Amino acid sequence: MQNPRPPSVDPPPSSAAPARERIGVYEIDREHALLVAPGGETLMLRNNVWRVLLTLVDRRGRLVPHDVLRRHVWGDLHVSPTTVANTVSELRLALRAHDAEREYIETRRRIGYRLIADVVAEIASAAAIPGLPFGLVGRDVELDAIRTAATRVAAQRGFQGVLISGAAGHGKSALLATAERALLRDDLGFVVAHAVCVPSTSQHNAYHPFLRAFERLVKDLGEGRFAAEAECIAPWWLSQMPWLLDAKQREALPAGLFGSGPERPYLETRRLLEYLARTQPLALVLDDLQEATAESAGLLRVLLQDPPEGPVLLLGAFRQPEAALGGGHLDDVLMAAERSELTRFVDIGPLPSSALERYLEARFGSTERAAALRPIVLERSGGTPLLVRAICDWIEATGIEVGAHTDGHDEDIGIPEGIERLLDEQIR
Repeated sequence: MQNPRPPSVDPPPSSAAPARERIGVYEIDREHALLVAPGGETLMLRNNVWRVLLTLVDRRGRLVPHDVLRRHVWGDLHVSPTTVANTVSELRLALRAHDAEREYIETRRRIGYRLIADVVAEIASAAAIPGLPFGLVGRDVELDAIRTAATRVAAQRGFQGVLISGAAGHGKSALLATAERALLRDDLGFVVAHAVCVPSTSQHNAYHPFLRAFERLVKDLGEGRFAAEAECIAPWWLSQMPWLLDAKQREALPAGLFGSGPERPYLETRRLLEYLARTQPLALVLDDLQEATAESAGLLRVLLQDPPEGPVLLLGAFRQPEAALGGGHLDDVLMAAERSELTRFVDIGPLPSSALERYLEARFGSTERAAALRPIVLERSGGTPLLVRAICDWIEATGIEVGAHTDGHDEDIGIPEGIERLLDEQIR
């Protein structure tokens, strides 16, 4: 009789495993497997309780299904739902010892658990990737995670998924744009289909982001080639783009849709991605997934559960607060991603102090000035990359020497009105 497989020791799906993190009033010391309470008191957690904590922290803000939690904590060992619930309760009790008023863990009955307390991480810095634009602030670790997945796609000719999460202003869209331009197109030769999910209206196709992504491919591949290939393998998608067809093709198209059912978009999307990727690796890049319609979220979930064969990279981004607070459409997608061995998460938060100082040094060309600016910019921006960039733009535009030995100009630094309004609209 074989012993059960031990719990997975795969790296966590966040962008990096920091040595120290803060969760509520506690500090997590991964190196020594300790939970440190205020005042320096250390709490020793049982091994399985510690594993539950790390599994939830690494997926902070996301719903962790019961089966995913069991796999990461107990491996192949069969445990009852009662054992899982009791272990989570033990973790809750430990967290309440020094912080009784805060709720750390949300329970979704018969589905799973979600860590809802804030986590602040100081991530060890990685070697900077040369040539990054100033529009991308301090995201070399996250960009390297995308590079790793894209390189696997190109080399192994197999599917990989990367889902990026973070709050408004943390640089998700800038990360996607840089990855598309600098890594996928220039370095690895991908053809890229990029689209942004938008709030649903009666004027939008239910599969709007996928339709926009395929329209992007039409521009890259040419209308003739795309239409000729889609006519044979994806007539339903071609029917959504009638401008690609002449009158004769439009008349003949309904025959190709005979027997269409609700599963037709799923089957055709998978088939079309496989066909288009047969000669060149393909990246499907979808931003603002928290805005996805039920239909688009369902299609994305199916692609994660039954991914296309061949060199296809799925790269998506979503705002974490909206995903955590509800709507339901994205929850099914995220649970499918958690269960997929081919998909990883990259969580981005405020910039750690070390990354901010590296950015300031590159931006202003001076180590001394970067050191003087860092505490001021960090205080005014909270480490949010969008605000960091806006403040640096203001400093450059005014020419004011801010930092040590200034004449009170530090007080003039604020958040530009347009940026503040944009963030307010995104968050609310």
